Amino acid sequence: MRIAIVSPYSWSYPGGVTRHIEALAERFIEDGHYVRVLAPFDPTDRVSTVLHRGAAPQPVSAPDYLVSLGRTLGFKANGAVSNVSITPHGVADHAQGTAHRRL
Repeated sequence: MRIAIVSPYSWSYPGGVTRHIEALAERFIEDGHYVRVLAPFDPTDRVSTVLHRGAAPQPVSAPDYLVSLGRTLGFKANGAVSNVSITPHGVADHAQGTAHRRL
């Protein structure tokens, strides 16, 4: 089966949602499915740190099944920070990833 999992949360700022998606994707792959995860991926650079109020992204490598949707921006709410993609670039990459690429 071909499976696509879409997330607005940055892969390089891991949290509960990202870890859950990673576990699902790896389990589906173990079961023989073809999986693609569409999620933002922030590089470890100064721009990412500025966009996330001083928090640097984790130095993680992108797995083969990840289709990057660009950078994210950190939003503070209720004592937490959500690192989500809201840029036109991220939205366009998502649309292109689902419409024009073979997932």
